[in-house]
Amino acid sequence: QLERLYQKGLRSLQIVHERDNDFAGAAPHRSNFWNHERTSNPFSSVKAMLEGDGERGNPFDLDAGGKNVKGLTERGKELIDALVQRRMLIDVSHYSERSFDDAHALVTKKYKGYPLFASHTRFKGVLEEPERDLLKEFLTTEDQIDKIKATGGMVGVRTGPNHVRTEPGSGVKNDCPGSSKSYAQLISYAKKKGIN
Repeated sequence: QLERLYQKGLRSLQIVHERDNDFAGAAPHRSNFWNHERTSNPFSSVKAMLEGDGERGNPFDLDAGGKNVKGLTERGKELIDALVQRRMLIDVSHYSERSFDDAHALVTKKYKGYPLFASHTRFKGVLEEPERDLLKEFLTTEDQIDKIKATGGMVGVRTGPNHVRTEPGSGVKNDCPGSSKSYAQLISYAKKKGIN
């Protein structure tokens, strides 16, 4: 299947997205696939997902810190091998922290640092509470920045209705969450961290 998609021009693949699958554990961050009603509080569905949702419970197996216990599976390792063989981008957005660590260990040990790529993320280091604590694994951590940078990879940043602190040296005061002013803080932070 991957070869067929590759022949059609596919060059990047996210092997996991909103929920765990046969390849990897996902970063729990929202529960819109449970058909929660949107409310004026954008974090209510995240809170409901992390704490469980009545009869349905939580779709993820979480550790005591609220993080997904599932990492990269054997099938996931095979898929990453197939991506590397085709020189495809490995998009680590939406990976659980354990999946990310497993993928990083695989590319570092087996392929001497094949680059990892996060197509769309926000940095944990610049988000304010309560978003930072609620989004948990859906944010790129300092450790992940260092690991992506060490592989020669890159990060794509995105905004959202989140409160991003004003980053010293950004040249822009962030007084409008989710706007280009928030985006400027993320770019400034990436530049400070020396990541592409």
